[in-house]
Amino acid sequence: MSPVDTPTPQEEMIPANPPKPPVAASKAFADKGAWLAAAGRFKEEEHEVEGIGVVLFSEISAAARAEILGQMASAMQPDPETKEKGKLDTVAYQKALLLAGVVDPNSPAGSRNPLFKAGDMDAVMRIGGAAVTEAVAVVERLSKMGRWQVEAEGNSEPTPSGASTSG
Repeated sequence: MSPVDTPTPQEEMIPANPPKPPVAASKAFADKGAWLAAAGRFKEEEHEVEGIGVVLFSEISAAARAEILGQMASAMQPDPETKEKGKLDTVAYQKALLLAGVVDPNSPAGSRNPLFKAGDMDAVMRIGGAAVTEAVAVVERLSKMGRWQVEAEGNSEPTPSGASTSG
């Protein structure tokens, strides 16, 4: 055997496939039951919105979040015929967040009802911009959207809350 083929003492000590450390016995992983039991449990927060009063906000469901983000992503796609870049409809985004995330404090915890109906949203959007922006920010934070999504996912681009308004 030539000196090149001879393993060094350090190489002899390193196994080719080192064993993986065992999973700690004390760590309990969530099972299917834990996931399904979490349905309907959302973070909630009471927050005083200037000029409005104390409002009960809720994290929005995963389905509502995915629908809102999907609509916003679709809006950004270029028009297939004109190739013009799409524009975010932040009014629709804000309406959707407020509709899903402002809840009726008189409804039962665990199955909260929205405070507003879809027909209320045009009137809600005539409230002062600072109040609407503050309310949207609370729902975004609870639901890890907008700039809170950026922090949670480490993205470098802002999402719809930081976009200019259209519509």
